[in-house]
Amino acid sequence: MRVRTLLVAIAAGLPVGGCSSPPPAQVTVSVVGTPQAGASLTSSLASVPVGVALELDVEPAESQDTVSVTADDPTLVLVAPMTVSPLFLVVGLAPGQTSLNVFVNGQETRALSVAGGSATTLSVAISPQPPPS
Repeated sequence: MRVRTLLVAIAAGLPVGGCSSPPPAQVTVSVVGTPQAGASLTSSLASVPVGVALELDVEPAESQDTVSVTADDPTLVLVAPMTVSPLFLVVGLAPGQTSLNVFVNGQETRALSVAGGSATTLSVAISPQPPPS
């Protein structure tokens, strides 16, 4: 019976024998420079109009860690790594809302520090292109 319980615990992803998984990697997300018109970043929301880019610094707590960022819906927003790591360009493609997924060393993290606050996800709201001024 003990073997069956152990296999169920392992299959369910439960800690076995006092072992626990390490805490998620901490990542700090901030805007680089002055955002283009209509683009902004708050503690849980990046706002980007269609055709506008927002440059983000996605800095891991450990300098040797590698970071990648993807969008849940790549038809709404383009996420492109810059030549200087860990900078990413987020460009609005179509109106809507999606989320950014942040990975540290290939593992998704939900420990984000964004614009002075803590977040588990970073949503992106893409508004229609603003009229020319």
